[in-house]
Amino acid sequence: MEQKQYQRKIYLEDKPRAEARDEILAAFLQTSEMEMIPAVDALGRVTAEPIFAHVSMPHYHASAMDGIAVIAESTYQAHEQNPQYLKIGEQFCFVDTGNAIPTPFNAVIMIEHVHIVDEETIEIIEPATPWQHIRPIGEDIVQEEMLFPQGHLLRPADLGVLLAAQQLTVPVVKKPVVTIIPTGNELVEAHSELAPGKIIEFNGTVFSGFVKDWGGEPRLHSIVKDEPEKIKEVLLEAAETSDIIVINAGSSAGRKDFTVHIIAEIGEVFTHGVAARPGKPVILGKINGKIVVGVPGYPVSAYLALEWFVQPLICKYLGIPVPKRQTVMVKLGRRIVSSMGAEDFIRMNIGYVNGQFVANPL
Repeated sequence: MEQKQYQRKIYLEDKPRAEARDEILAAFLQTSEMEMIPAVDALGRVTAEPIFAHVSMPHYHASAMDGIAVIAESTYQAHEQNPQYLKIGEQFCFVDTGNAIPTPFNAVIMIEHVHIVDEETIEIIEPATPWQHIRPIGEDIVQEEMLFPQGHLLRPADLGVLLAAQQLTVPVVKKPVVTIIPTGNELVEAHSELAPGKIIEFNGTVFSGFVKDWGGEPRLHSIVKDEPEKIKEVLLEAAETSDIIVINAGSSAGRKDFTVHIIAEIGEVFTHGVAARPGKPVILGKINGKIVVGVPGYPVSAYLALEWFVQPLICKYLGIPVPKRQTVMVKLGRRIVSSMGAEDFIRMNIGYVNGQFVANPL
């Protein structure tokens, strides 16, 4: 195949970023898959269906205090002026926090409110009420109660709830596979000998970290040279094994920027370029039903494009909302000038000066 085929012009569009995001989300029709995993390994996973308790918590009437278990009705006469004496075994028994309350006792008196007379006798000076200091069956969790709905992101405390309810395995949404393809003749691995014009490939590792943090399963491909046939081969392979494809570099309009032409040949290009900076030359397309996001080689542009387009795709697959960024009100340290017609994302250095946050562009 002649290289000139890849040199036809595909101009950068100025599609609004939000419009481009909505278009690619609408085109992302992947059906989420479910898998069963051990509850102890489910941190950060998303429930694929509602989860219900197998047992109650507690599953027996339990003492909430260290003290003595008594029959509440037999202590109603106790008073400072009328101490009441109880015999062990017949009228009370010692219990620690978490112990089961034996029949026929129905209340617990804290050990601090008990005067031990001898090995068999105690003295109390105030009455107990029924179910005082007792955790009844199901106080925290009732058997068959719904613990978590579908689409719940499991937190550390949630894993404790699952185990307490004897849910040892849980149905979760399978992580979407995101293949990351770094391209460029100038790229080398970090362990390689460096020469002028050679650049260490590190974007792929950063991308993988973001994908993993957002709930996806990153698969970092080895470096692919700027050879159209090789890029096409790798994209087609990734479309067979991935849910989302991210190809890094080659998205601009330079002499060796083949990516958009290859995607157009073997798939569909939704947009080449969005009205935002950095990150303008992003490519959004589809190959064999799989979304492809072509991100620029410049790291800042690439990271923004990932957040704009890849994170929403992962969240859509998992069925969770896209997390909101934390914001802070600042006073600008100097004027910022921006051209009309595009969103500008400015990296800022923020300091706390005289009781207020002050931001200056980097």
